[in-house]
Amino acid sequence: PIRIRGEAWGNIYLTEKEGGDDVDDEDVAAVVLLAEWAAIAIHNARLFEQSEERRTELERALRGMEASADIALAVGAETQLNRILELIAKRARALVEADALLILLLEGDELQVVTHAGNARPGPGAAIPVEGSTSGVALTTQQPQRVDDVRSGLTVSADRFGMPQARSALIVPLVYRGVALGVLSAFDHIGTRQEFDEDDERALRAFAASAATAVSAARTVQEQRLRDSVAAAEAERKRWARAQHG
Repeated sequence: PIRIRGEAWGNIYLTEKEGGDDVDDEDVAAVVLLAEWAAIAIHNARLFEQSEERRTELERALRGMEASADIALAVGAETQLNRILELIAKRARALVEADALLILLLEGDELQVVTHAGNARPGPGAAIPVEGSTSGVALTTQQPQRVDDVRSGLTVSADRFGMPQARSALIVPLVYRGVALGVLSAFDHIGTRQEFDEDDERALRAFAASAATAVSAARTVQEQRLRDSVAAAEAERKRWARAQHG
């Protein structure tokens, strides 16, 4: 099924696998990923179509489509998680015209800053607790959090993000198949207004869907490489052990 926010919009059907082989788990995983990309493309296309009479929304939808396409292409050409995260941060920042954007991923009971774009200066190993933080609320409820005044509305000081002068924030969860992986945190809208609005929230939320898929895919590749490396090292150890006892 092609699902957007839990609603089925259609299906992808495939029959008669080339070569006559049965469909295996890898085929299923590949088509599920394709369906998720298709859902993102359809969702963005419908947003684009519905906003024909509003130039600003048209431009925003187009930027969102371009940003999602960049991420999709990056996943096809680049499997290094760090590089994909850097691209996501840059595209997300540009999409909502933020002064700075940070990506925080869940590690245990903390959200760790893994990369950023713009004028944030987080220290090495910067992290905030899930419990009692606004980012934690976005993560656990899987709902965006808009904060017009970070001094009164952000439960963890923006100093922790290297943003001591921050005024406003928009925090959007990265959710993949119902599991929250982390959050995108944007600070300070650039331009005629300082706060993020509902259009910013919708745009970043739509983009976060493709970003979460990319993060999950890159993590899977990274974990598989680690397993392969461990297996290869173990095989080599056993070969040496047999040689020594031979």
